[in-house]
Amino acid sequence: MVYRRSGVRIGSGLFLFCGNDRLTGIAKRKQQERKMGLFRRMSCTDDDLESILNMEFLRDAAVQQLLTGRLSMIDLLQGTSLFSSLHSSQLQSIADKCSTRTFKAGTILFRENEIGTTFYLVVSGAIKIYTTNKHGEDKIMTILTNGDSFGELALLDGKPRSATAQAIEDTKVISLAAKPFQQLLKEHFDINLSVLKQLSARLRETNQQVQDLTYMDARQRVVKTLTKLANDYGSRTGTVVRIQIKLNYNELSQWAGVPKTLVFEVLHELQSKRILTVSGDTFLLDLKQL
Repeated sequence: MVYRRSGVRIGSGLFLFCGNDRLTGIAKRKQQERKMGLFRRMSCTDDDLESILNMEFLRDAAVQQLLTGRLSMIDLLQGTSLFSSLHSSQLQSIADKCSTRTFKAGTILFRENEIGTTFYLVVSGAIKIYTTNKHGEDKIMTILTNGDSFGELALLDGKPRSATAQAIEDTKVISLAAKPFQQLLKEHFDINLSVLKQLSARLRETNQQVQDLTYMDARQRVVKTLTKLANDYGSRTGTVVRIQIKLNYNELSQWAGVPKTLVFEVLHELQSKRILTVSGDTFLLDLKQL
């Protein structure tokens, strides 16, 4: 089965050839669970779900956006891991305090060192979280997609934002102001636990980035970044994995922690060794050769 989100760009597109059956497993399971919940809320029977998920038209991003647009605020909340355990009356109470907003690609939702006033959940699209040093150089910490939440750290400790959040494609989010978010944490232990798990996962990811910057050379970091993109955000048909997230070369270099010129050099090296094949706007990577 193939599950796709809207758009793809590293350059203009990236396709990966891979022989590893575990590649993109996390992303596929995550997307399948969301679709299963979506169609159950649309009154499909369990017997119909598997055939529905296999339908080719559901792979189209525009169709997914249309389906998402039919959902109420309660449906949107329940479709996220953070609120999936709550019952209808609890969700209604939260939904009354939430609002949805849509941001065009390139829009900054908040900046590093600003006072935090809002918690966000991604409904569709993608958000990059990054920091900027005194020389104006950016370092991407993570990419967030549908179902992910962000902005909670400043609401928990009362300190300024630790990073900047920017839409890298047209993105729809659910927003919740600080006071009702804090009240929510007081009332629901499960939500507290989910927030702690997400913060722990990001801390682990940051620790891994520090290790990569310390022990890996530029080539290894670029290759690992490509592999991570495929694993976390790719969709697969046979041996082909397509990354469903828009990134340009600047953003790829910021995530890998290398200058853009080195990204070009590494990509050229991969092509010369036939690990990477560029065909028009399509990038093909044979992970078996890595």
